[in-house]
Amino acid sequence: MCSFNEYSDHTGVYFSLKTCTSLHKHGENTELKYKWIEKHRNTFRAGIISKLPEFNHLTNYLTAVNNRAEVNDLLNSFTGLIRDVADPLFAKECSFLDKP
Repeated sequence: MCSFNEYSDHTGVYFSLKTCTSLHKHGENTELKYKWIEKHRNTFRAGIISKLPEFNHLTNYLTAVNNRAEVNDLLNSFTGLIRDVADPLFAKECSFLDKP
């Protein structure tokens, strides 16, 4: 998260989608890869805006985080909100063969 400044009472969030990269295995012989598609930009933006109440809830919980497990849970929740919007727009299931 970005730091507060004198021009705003909001803390900006910066994140990036690592594109054309496999981030995790999706199935036994499949994985999800992400690619930015410019025509989905406004849909993505609207989807993120629609999640603002949930992002605010997570932000309010930040001060109550006391240990590594809670930080991990918070980050997973944050990532999950972004993926709820991004996956249908930018993720593609790709098949691969395991090599011995």
